[in-house]
Amino acid sequence: MKKKKKFPFETEPTLQLMSAISDPVKLKIAKILSCHREVRAGDIAKEFDISRTTISHHLNKMKLLNLVSSRREGKEIYYSVDKSLIVHTLKEVVKFLES
Repeated sequence: MKKKKKFPFETEPTLQLMSAISDPVKLKIAKILSCHREVRAGDIAKEFDISRTTISHHLNKMKLLNLVSSRREGKEIYYSVDKSLIVHTLKEVVKFLES
């Protein structure tokens, strides 16, 4: 029997990130944010046919995973994406699969 390979990354955070970006809404949010330095929450919501509350829920989940960051300016919340985290995680998964 072959020796089990050890994951070269933290399994749970990686699975959570992969789960998040596999969600069509979260993936589209990441795509919108990756095209701009930062985007107002309301402008993100305008790109979808779902409620602003639902978009806010997705953004909060993404924030918990450190996929996005936010800043408040008055009543507005601006979001930006950490593309490097997504790219790094996907590279680690590919490296693991190729080993």
